[in-house]
Formats: sequence, structure tokens, C-alpha cells
Amino acid sequence: MDERVKVQCEICNMVLPYARMPIHLKECRTIRTFPCNLCPRYFQSQAGVNKHQGQAHSADERGTAFRCHHSDCTFGTNSEQSLKHHLNLHITGFRRSLSRSRSRSHSRQPGGNQYSRPEPEPMDQQPTEQPQQENQQPALMEEVQNLVMGQNDVPLQNDVPKVGARATPIHMDHNLEQSREDLAEEAPACSAASGTEPPLGIYDLRLIDPTRARLIMAEEQRDLDDIVRNLRENNHQLRRYCENHGIGILEHDVIGEQIEAYMRIFSVSD
Repeated sequence: MDERVKVQCEICNMVLPYARMPIHLKECRTIRTFPCNLCPRYFQSQAGVNKHQGQAHSADERGTAFRCHHSDCTFGTNSEQSLKHHLNLHITGFRRSLSRSRSRSHSRQPGGNQYSRPEPEPMDQQPTEQPQQENQQPALMEEVQNLVMGQNDVPLQNDVPKVGARATPIHMDHNLEQSREDLAEEAPACSAASGTEPPLGIYDLRLIDPTRARLIMAEEQRDLDDIVRNLRENNHQLRRYCENHGIGILEHDVIGEQIEAYMRIFSVSD
């Protein structure tokens, strides 16, 4: 026989070239010591033999005491409990398939008359409400303009013309400028001379004059200046300590120059 022809091992059913089969048979017989007793195959454990016999051999071949009564099933066992469990699997599978078929048939058949056509979905009625929204826009614009003008800008009853429409148009730019001036007057002020500090909060510096804005920024940066001053003092003490104890340091004080540059450019108190 040609050595390149592949043959099947009678112990493990592995397909190998004919030349390698003798060595493979020795290895199989050494590793697999549990015979099937129904075929020439061997296995490494008794559990492997039982699994093989249950999958490859029928109940008649195994000679089991209890066998499944279904014609298309070859299950057999020597335990009555195992047979009951197997029969329950048959019943469960039948009920499951029946329930699935019922659910599928129920989902396919619509309720009510099968020949009745489904009613069309109502169309969106939003376009019919659009004229009403357009009629409400002038009223909303008038209300917004009144809020921007403020209560002090409401004309007196004698000044109101008797005609239904306004005698003079409302200028939005003038109203916005007036509202900015009112907010600027109501913004919290801080004075360096009086020593008052602004309350915690967020300022809109665009509504405050430049002088007052700079004062607010100075008060907020005062804590940062104190931190930089402490850093400058610690730097001086560290350099003096190194000089007194003979510790070599750079003559060029880079950190000190950076601190002085910050205090000269950004400090608001020195």
C-alpha cells in the first residue's frame, strides 16, 4: 500500500497517512485503555465510553433494561429514573413546540374580522393649529417688549392715543440700552476706599463701567497675590538657608525673577 494513502485508526477514528499509522496505534493503545465492547474503539475513561455508546449505539445494541417507546428515538438506559427524565423531555418539547405554533398562528391572525381593513391612522392635525399660533405671535412680541421696557417706561393713561394702533413705533435698541443701564445701576458695587468686598456671585462686567469692573477684578485676585507673596518669602528663606549651610545653589535666582515679574505685571496691590 502506498505510504501516502490516508487510513482511519480503528481505536480513535483519526485519519492519518499509512506510514504514520503504526506509531499512532502504539500511542493510542497506551493512552486509551477503556474498550467500548461494542466496537473496536478505546477511550481514556469510562465516562467517555458511556458517552460514546449513548451517541453511537442504539438501545438494542447496548441491551438496556429500559428503552424509550417513541419510534424515532433510540434512547435506552438501565435506570428507571433516567427514563422518566427522558420522557419528560419529550413531553416538554412537544408542549413547547405546540405553544410556539399557537403563538405564531395568533400573531399572524389579526383580531376581529379577518376581511376588515385596518382604519387609516389619523393625520397630524398640527397644520390646522398653525394659524392660531401665528395669531398669537403679535401678542407675545408685545408682551416681551413691555417686559424689556420695564414698569417705569409704561406711558400714562393720558398719553395713550385713542387709536387702537400705537402712535409711535417701539425701538428695541433703545429698550435694550435702557435695560443695560438699569442692570448696571443695580449691580453690587465695591470700593477700595471703603473696604467693602463684593458678595459671592458672577458679575456681568459688560454692564458695569470700566473703573468698577477693575475694582471687582482686583478684589477677586487679592487671594492670588497673597499666595505669590508667600511663595516669594519662602524662596528668600530657602536661599538664605542654603547659603548659611554651604549648600550649593544657582546664583541666578530664576524662581525669584518669575515671581517679581508676576508681581510687577499682574499684581493689583503692589
